[in-house]
Formats: sequence, C-alpha cells, structure tokens
Amino acid sequence: MSWAITNTGPFTLNRPFDIHLYLDDVFLNSWRPTGLSVDFFSFVDDWDELASHIRLTPGDHTLKLVIDPYDEIPEGDETDNVYELPIVITGDPALRIGTRLPDIAPVTNEGWDGPLVVNSYEGRTTDGPLSVDSTSYLSFAAENVGMSSLLSDVAVHLYVDGIRAYNWTWRWLVAQGRLEIADWDELLGRVHLTPGEHEVRVVLDPGNLIIESDETNNEIARTLTWATGSVDAAPPLTIVPTPTAPPPVTLPNLVPHWRFATDGPIVVSHTEGTSTHNPIVSGQPAYVDISVQNLSLVDAGSFSSSLYLDGELVETLRASDGLSGRFTLTFDDRLLPDMSPGEHTLRLVIDPTNAVVEHDELDNSYELTLTSFAMPPPAVQPATFTDAEIDTLIAKLPSAADDRRPVLGEGNSELGSLALELADVGYYLMTGTSTRDERLRILLLDRLAYESWIDADYVEKFATSPVADHPSVLARREKLKTDNPAFKTRHEGRVILVVDAERPFTDVLSSLAHELGHANQDFQHPEQATVNGNDALDGIQEAQAQQFERAFWLTLEARLGTPLMAYPAHDAFISVINSALDGWLAGSPSEEHDLGHLIQWLAVLTDPALATLRDELTTTGGLNAAGSLALFSHLVAIEPANATTYVNGLLAELTAQLPTIRALAEARLSANLPLDGEGLPDLTTVGLATP
Repeated sequence: MSWAITNTGPFTLNRPFDIHLYLDDVFLNSWRPTGLSVDFFSFVDDWDELASHIRLTPGDHTLKLVIDPYDEIPEGDETDNVYELPIVITGDPALRIGTRLPDIAPVTNEGWDGPLVVNSYEGRTTDGPLSVDSTSYLSFAAENVGMSSLLSDVAVHLYVDGIRAYNWTWRWLVAQGRLEIADWDELLGRVHLTPGEHEVRVVLDPGNLIIESDETNNEIARTLTWATGSVDAAPPLTIVPTPTAPPPVTLPNLVPHWRFATDGPIVVSHTEGTSTHNPIVSGQPAYVDISVQNLSLVDAGSFSSSLYLDGELVETLRASDGLSGRFTLTFDDRLLPDMSPGEHTLRLVIDPTNAVVEHDELDNSYELTLTSFAMPPPAVQPATFTDAEIDTLIAKLPSAADDRRPVLGEGNSELGSLALELADVGYYLMTGTSTRDERLRILLLDRLAYESWIDADYVEKFATSPVADHPSVLARREKLKTDNPAFKTRHEGRVILVVDAERPFTDVLSSLAHELGHANQDFQHPEQATVNGNDALDGIQEAQAQQFERAFWLTLEARLGTPLMAYPAHDAFISVINSALDGWLAGSPSEEHDLGHLIQWLAVLTDPALATLRDELTTTGGLNAAGSLALFSHLVAIEPANATTYVNGLLAELTAQLPTIRALAEARLSANLPLDGEGLPDLTTVGLATP
C-alpha cells in the first residue's frame, strides 16, 4: 500500500502533523512528517504491514487515509483531509483452532460504575461531570475471561468520534488475567474536544488478530457530554461504616455446650464413658451426658439444670459451686428411665428458676429427639464409591471447570452439588474415607451469607475474650472476610467448612480442597488447632492445607487421565511464578498463607526426614500425589511446641534455596504444549509454585 499527500496552500508547514491509516474504521498505523513545503509531497511506498495489524477476511473493505486527524493544523480547507479507497480481499479466512480459546472482554471492577469511566476527579471510578476546561480522567478494565492465555501482544485502542486518540499494548494476558488503565489524564491533550457530545470508545484487540471464543465483546463505547468552565467539587465519598465489635458481655451466659467430637449437649448411649450417640434399644440401660458452658468471662453463681424425658422431669442437675467464665460443666453417664420403642424427646433447661442473671436468658434450653428400637438396628456401613461412580463424576470436571459462572448466584444448583461430590470423591481417593463419614459439615454460601456466618462464628470469640483484646479479634474477623474465600471452624461438635461459592467452579472446588486439608489435620492432630497459635504454627497449618490441595488436584488429574496443571513455557508464566514467590517473600513471616508456601518448599529441600521427597522433587520437578500426601502428614505430625524452632530453621535456609525453588518451578513449564492443553487458570499456583 502506497500513499501520498501534498500541501496545496500558499504557506509552508513548519511543524509536525499526524497521518492515520484505517481499514474499516480500525486504526492500523500512523506517520508523523516534520512539516511540508508548498507543492511538495510526503509519501510512503509499498507499506507491507497491513496483515500484522489486522486479521484480513475475504470481502469488500475500505482503506481510509486521514490527514491531521486531531485538527492541529489550521488549513484553508478542512474538508479534504480524508481519502477512502474501496478494496476487495480474496482467499480463505483464518481458521479457528482449538476449543479452549482466550476471550478478552470488558469487566466492571468492584466500586466502578462500569468498565469505562470518564470524569473530572482523579481517583474516582464513578461517573461525573466533564468540561473541556478541566482535566478528564479515563479508566477502563478488561480481563481474559477465556480458558487459555494470550501469549502475544494485546493491543487496546482508544477512539474519540471515530479517530484513534491513543493506544496501549500489553505483552501478554494469561487466562483470567486483567488489564487496567486508571486515571489516564492525557485525553484533552491528545484530542481537541469542542463542547457537546462525543463518542468515547475503547476497542480490545482492534485488528481482531487474536482468535477468541467470543469476538463480539471487544468494545466499550459511551457517548459523553463535555461542558465549559469549571466543574463542581467532587462529591464526598460514601462513608462505609467502620466495623465494630459487639458490646462486651458483662454478665454470665449459661448455654448448652457442644464439646468437640461429641454429638451434642445431650448425648445418649448404652456405653458409659462415650461421647457419641448409639442406637437405643428398649430394655437396655441407657446413659445420658449433659454439657453446660458459661459463654462469658463472668463467673456464674450456683444454679441447677432440669432434664426432662417426654415432658417428665428426670433429674435436677445441681451446680452448687457455680461455673467460672469460659468453663464447661459436664454431667456424665446419668442413667435414664427405660424408653419404650418409638420416638422420645429429651429436653435440657439450664437455670429454670433464673437464679443467675444472664446476658441472654433465651439460650438456656436444648432438645434432642431420639428413637428407641425394639431390636438393635443394622449397623451403618461406611460410605464407599465404585470405580464406575468415581470415573463418572470425575468425567464431569472438565466441562464444569470451563464454566466461569459463579457456583452460586448466576450459577445453578448442579454446579454446587458437583463441587461437593467431587470434593468427596477426591477426599475418598486420598484418605479412604468419605467426607460423609467424618465429623464434618460443608457449607457453600453466597457472599452475603458467607460474611454473616463469619460474624456469627465470632460471637463466641468476642464473648470469651477480654475487652482489651476485642480490637485484635475484630481485625481477625474483618481480615477473614477480605482475604479468605473459605475457612475452617468448629461448631456443634464438628469441623465446619464455610466457602464463599459466588465464584467460578474450579476456584470453589480448590478452596474446598484446601479447607479439607485443614479439616483432616484437625482429625489427625487436634492439638494443632486448639493451642494458642503463633505465626510459625499458623504457617505450618497453611502449608499442610496448600499441600493437601495440590494432592487433591494431582489425584483427580491422574484419575481423569488429562493434565489439569500444564502451562506453556513462556515469559508470561515465568512472571506468574516470580510474582507468586516475590509476594510470599514480602508477606512472610507474618502472613500465614505466604509463610505456608515457603515452608513447603524449604521442608522438602532441607528437612533431613524428607530426603526421599527431596529426591523426587529435584529429579522429577514435583511431588506426585503420594509424595504430596506424605509431606502433608509430616507437617501434621509436628508438635505445636516445636513449631517456632522448626520454621525458624527452615527460614534460615531461604536465601540459599531460593534460586533452586525458582528453577524447579520454571522447569515445570511445557515447551510444546498443544493449544488446548493449557491447564486450568485457577490452578497456576497449585501447579507451578507448590512443590
């Protein structure tokens, strides 16, 4: 393609000006001559870069040359600066290759009014007034919402009234990676805007060079109005209420108490000394255990509790010495009257005479409905899976993983059910036990319910903490909301896993696998979860869960027979690895998740007890599922009293081992990965940066 222009006016132009080339209104290239004498020419011969700027498709098209697109040069005639040339392109269109393609699309960041915001207030991401006499600030955001990465340049063009005003280029964009421009303030310096309406358009991949799963979502366009003069001062920011601790509990609070690993405040069994229910058979002696807690720091004076069977008083349980704050009182192995076959109700009422003035008088009772059998019922058999059931469930993983809708919200109950089923299958394959047979409960919640659950979980922590500690308890509660998509706690005698499921399927399932690691640690070594923790012990527990999460995915990957964590050898993924490591170095040792990642690597590379795993890691580049579980078990066995010494010993080797860690992680990248072979975007840390 060749072009030429001339200056037909009476005056020599002694300043630079722009020349733009467009194909079908897509900006291709610009040139900037330094000036132009009268009756002289500026020209380009045989420019051959057309196909490197736009994906050519067969059919009718229009090339357009625009001289002085920003009207920087006063001219005798402003109407003859555009020349259009119809052209016909022949040949075959570019073929779509692969089924898991990238897809760059606009996204709206939290707190923004949309994916493209223009206003007169720096630092604001909401719409506001505009004036040609005030600076305009432009912000936009986009994301690769596809399932594979863009490993070539990603162009983004800004158009104002159809003229390219500016362009940006990103070197790459991994799957689920985001590109963003905030408070770009050069708009009025690039384009001469007159008062009135103007179209502002951001075009992602304007030349359509990237083959995407959706080619229709690459534009953000808005028509905005610029006035003249000054703009009003920015409106005050919306004040978000500062979270506060609940009022301190200043009175005793007697409540039915669920001891951990028991079946409730009332436990009925034929066996003395147990803490779990077993089927009650009429005619056999039945024993009951009762547990009461003072959920406060304030001592309670003497009181009694009443136990009723089917409405009849069975026993009055006296606490003559009262109950100190935070302490528990148990009445074990009290013989119950014989119960005829059928349903019966046991009811506990604490302090029925209100001898103790309490913080809450409405939480003093607990009721248990149980069945008495004429003959012993069959024993409940452990849950199992057949090979066919396992393979059928795991076969559903790839399509669910490619579904980027949130599991709750825009998603559907099938995604939530499948996440629970796959979590159970993975746990079963790793441990030989179904989650249904563990003392465990899993909650998949929407974001609002998730935060409400955190608030409820912290009620007891506030009630049993000195007022002086409330600020730190409050900080932990709010950090949990902002930093953790899931958490493990204990509630009603069980381990509870609470997951924010308003996230994509793989993200939810991976969080669930992580929390199952915490749960399994609690089952194996509960002392690690009950002692007063410190940074070292917290880091060890995170390392356990992170390694359990990796073993989970390796287990599913092996059963599926398809790699889930393979990523191409490219600077983009080297950057992913280095960003993760650098972030962990900056966050440790006070941030437990960052410290956990470093503990895993350092344990394998330096702990003498893990020599076999070290050989596996350095020889093959990564632990397999069995090795990963062996590392998990090794960390679970550490006694809390030894945690600080163990972690300090590991961290002393960090500087020396860091080059090895980086090299081992980078060596996992695949040089000849097929287009459809890139692993799941939510598993890059598990796949690349976990030993």
